Amino acid sequence: MHAERREPEDAELVELSIPALPEMLSLPRLTAAAVAARAGFDVEEVEDIRLAIEELCLAAFGGQGGGRLHLRFALLPRAVHIDCTFDPDEHGTGPDNTRSEIAASLSEQLLEALVDEHGVEVEDGIRRTWFRKSHASASTG
Repeated sequence: MHAERREPEDAELVELSIPALPEMLSLPRLTAAAVAARAGFDVEEVEDIRLAIEELCLAAFGGQGGGRLHLRFALLPRAVHIDCTFDPDEHGTGPDNTRSEIAASLSEQLLEALVDEHGVEVEDGIRRTWFRKSHASASTG
């Protein structure tokens, strides 16, 4: 896990709230692709972000149902910052997810390969996952 990063106050924000169900993850993928394209990422970078958002969401709710995912997509100069908060309902099990250690480790490795920074925080039983991805050209020039 890396140090927490928050978006600047002047960032352009897109917010999405969906049921925490694996079959609903196409919505954050589509939203992430639209935000990344608007931010000027190339096709390969957009695909990286689409893959990363699914891992981010699964890390937040562990693939279990019983709550909502709240996502914030921040367009920054030369980057995007996305965070996902899992809000369990009264029947949800909270942030103690049921994903295997192997699945969690795979998600960690994928996020490491796809994005520049990422992290997980749990506060008052609420799990928040986030990542930041910069344009490839931002790090080389």
